[in-house]
Amino acid sequence: MNYENEIFNALQAAGSEGAAVKDIARYVYNACNSFFMPLDYGDVHRYVSAYLVRNARRSGSLIESVGTRGRYRLNLSSPKTQQLILIFGDYDTEESPRDPSEDGSLSLF
Repeated sequence: MNYENEIFNALQAAGSEGAAVKDIARYVYNACNSFFMPLDYGDVHRYVSAYLVRNARRSGSLIESVGTRGRYRLNLSSPKTQQLILIFGDYDTEESPRDPSEDGSLSLF
């Protein structure tokens, strides 16, 4: 499982205000937990916390501390972050609107 991508998605959803470590950990836990491969929330929280602290210390990193203890956000001045936003950003594809009167289902008889 790739927790880093989910951490990035959580921080992207949080915006410029950032998010608390517990909220990011909950987001990652909910995104990666499954019936067949259950996760321990404590392990996920420890990993997310260590990852955020480790990456927020480096200058030019993807992640920066907001200033309040335990809150992080994306470092939008970093070129790496701008590139990842382009890669992982939502691609709005325009679909041609379907005519509601046109029924594409098959007849049962």
